Amino acid sequence: MQIVDYKISKEFLKKILVDNKKIIALFHANWSSSSNLMKKNFLKEEEDSYKNIKKMIIDIDKNRELIKKLGINQIPSLVSITKDSLNENDFIINSLRSI
Repeated sequence: MQIVDYKISKEFLKKILVDNKKIIALFHANWSSSSNLMKKNFLKEEEDSYKNIKKMIIDIDKNRELIKKLGINQIPSLVSITKDSLNENDFIINSLRSI
């Protein structure tokens, strides 16, 4: 599990996408009670059930450009990102590479 409370760089995202088959990202804000509740539950999830999946918690206040590019308009938001996204419910990796 990685908690990202800093602005994410393009290089950081590219490395994560290369090293993992899937990313489960929770976009949250520390000032939101519903975000904090979801973060608490997300942290409780056992890591063993997420083999080959990178879990991340991303602070929206430090990553406004990223949430805008991804079209995230509410918090908390739980997002699944895969390398070979073909499903419309997943993000297409090419859109992430353009960040």
